Amino acid sequence: MYLQEISLILLQVIFIYLFFNNTIISSKILGKIESIKNFTNIDFIIINIIIFLNLLILISIFSINSMYFFYLYVLLILLTLSKDFIKKIKINFSYKNIIILFLVFILSLDLAYTLELGWDTQWFWYLKALNFYQDQNFSNLKNLPIKAYPHLGPYIWGFFWKFPFGNFEYLGRIVYIFFYTLAIFSFSEILKINNHLKYIFSLIIIIATYKYDLFNGDSDILMFIFLLFAAKFTYYLYQSKKNQLLLILVLLGIANILIWIKYEAAFFILFLISSIFVCNKIINKKNKIVMITSFFFLILFKVSMLWVLDMPMIDDKSFGLQETMYFNFDEFYYRITNILFFIFVFLVQSPIYLLTLPLMIISIRLLKANPLNITILLFTFIFFSFTIFAYFFKVDQIVFQLRFSMGEFLFSASGIYLLVFANFLNTYLLKGKKTYN
Repeated sequence: MYLQEISLILLQVIFIYLFFNNTIISSKILGKIESIKNFTNIDFIIINIIIFLNLLILISIFSINSMYFFYLYVLLILLTLSKDFIKKIKINFSYKNIIILFLVFILSLDLAYTLELGWDTQWFWYLKALNFYQDQNFSNLKNLPIKAYPHLGPYIWGFFWKFPFGNFEYLGRIVYIFFYTLAIFSFSEILKINNHLKYIFSLIIIIATYKYDLFNGDSDILMFIFLLFAAKFTYYLYQSKKNQLLLILVLLGIANILIWIKYEAAFFILFLISSIFVCNKIINKKNKIVMITSFFFLILFKVSMLWVLDMPMIDDKSFGLQETMYFNFDEFYYRITNILFFIFVFLVQSPIYLLTLPLMIISIRLLKANPLNITILLFTFIFFSFTIFAYFFKVDQIVFQLRFSMGEFLFSASGIYLLVFANFLNTYLLKGKKTYN
């Protein structure tokens, strides 16, 4: 690898960090959320990411030139760098931030060194990223293979591929690594342990889950990342009676991103929001109504936009309800046994599930009256029921589908299950102990 490429990678990492750190938008809402217990600098960066990506959704579907949007957004960032702003908020280059940036840089070197794209990425996701890199509009996606695939993941890739350097396509995928590392370190902040143990926990999760294939351009890693963001803000929602509406709005911002990332992601976040709606007794009825109705409004907005732009809403070739409705007992047995077998295999292979699912069984008795624990249990029931249903109605080659997609499918939702560990640790093992920041 040439020194020039290494320098570009380093500059890209620094640019992405500064791009999402302390923009004018988060500074405006600082006063509204500073009273939330344990709200951190990383949480503000996450809010910046959520706001930016929701804006990115709008400029993509309305075919606004990305260059204009980029320069406008950078201008807003520069406007925040006034003397008054610096006095109020300083960019926090703490040890945590330095560790995050270092890890992002190291993982980015691995990304640039390997440079392998998966089969789906080469034929579907890359072409969508290239579409936006070349400033083609949203409607042009109709001319690409599998035009119904949601576009936000490739658009993020294409956007940071083009800005600020526009040299190598993998520079656009570095933002995935930044989000991934940030999400894991962010989640560790809710653990009631000292900072050194939080860093060790984050490193263990990265070591246990990182593999190059996650960052080859597929959107599964984005599902994992934003569901992990959602898990952290869900924890906040169960810990505070204040700022409920604002926390719900943050979750809805994450939900909208997931809706435009992948079909499955929309279902996963729906399962989480529905479980919160049923199990969280802290949220008042008014806020619950806002949460559930706003979510369905986001779904309606997407459906309406796709209809107006004459874009397909789903790839009907992926499922065959008519074919699978006419099956005999042998076919039913064959499908169900294979689905359950591969679910078991991939759960055992996943370090997160291997830790959290047994812990959840233990927690049923120890934390049976805990609202967050009940929420996770309900989510689990809905999630695995959906998993069985979704794979049962695959058209054909079900074993092939299970073998090559079930692992990513389960991994993408596994971030939610880190809540099991956090809730057990904070509520049972460290009950009454002070939270360290």
